[in-house]
Amino acid sequence: MFVVRPAIVVILFLTSVVGGCRQGALNNPYPSAEQGANVLYSSFKERPKHLDPVQSYFENEIRFTAQIYMPPLQYHYLKRPYQLIPFAASAMPKVIYYDRDGKVLAPQAQASEVARTR
Repeated sequence: MFVVRPAIVVILFLTSVVGGCRQGALNNPYPSAEQGANVLYSSFKERPKHLDPVQSYFENEIRFTAQIYMPPLQYHYLKRPYQLIPFAASAMPKVIYYDRDGKVLAPQAQASEVARTR
C-alpha cells in the first residue's frame, strides 16, 4: 500500500508554484528588452485607410496622423472660450481685415464693416 505524507505534498505544491512564478507570462507578445520601460502599447480595430489628415476621418486614423503631421495651431486646453495658440508655427498669423471696396481696415474694426479677411 502506498502512503502519501502531507509534508511531501506541501513541498511538491510549493515547488511547482514557485517554479512557475519566476518566468512571468509564457505568451507575452512584447520584447523582453522593453520590460520595465515607459512604453504604451495600443491596438486598433482596422487598418487606416488614409494617412492624409484631410481625407482621414476615422477615429483610429488620428493615432497615426498625429504622429506624422504636426498642426500649425492648437487650442489652449485650459482657456475658455477656446483660444488658438501656435504649435508648429513660430507665431500666430497676422489677420488683415478688408472692407467691401478692398481697403485695409484697422485691427479693431467692427464685424459689420469686415467683408473678408486674409
